Amino acid sequence: MGLRFHQPDRIHKNMSVNAEAGGEIMARDSSDCLGCRLVGGGGLMGASFYVAYQASRNTNIRGRLFTYLFAGALGGVGITRLFRLPPFDKKHQKITEVSNQ
Repeated sequence: MGLRFHQPDRIHKNMSVNAEAGGEIMARDSSDCLGCRLVGGGGLMGASFYVAYQASRNTNIRGRLFTYLFAGALGGVGITRLFRLPPFDKKHQKITEVSNQ
């Protein structure tokens, strides 16, 4: 007997169980939830602040510059994730369907 991890009553609200596909969990809606954006964007912003703090402690000028640039990149990605700016917005993504022939 193997372990079963399928618990249809404990799936995310935007997911559904496809009984025809052997209980495979599929996404109902591909929209991005607020909690996901807050955790992802907030985590990136926190990492950005930590890297910037470590850059301020660096004595090497080139190392400090590179570390500040990296912190800025992390912060930029965090802001775009929080506010659903491109490339994280759904309306600018092209969706192509693959047909089974």
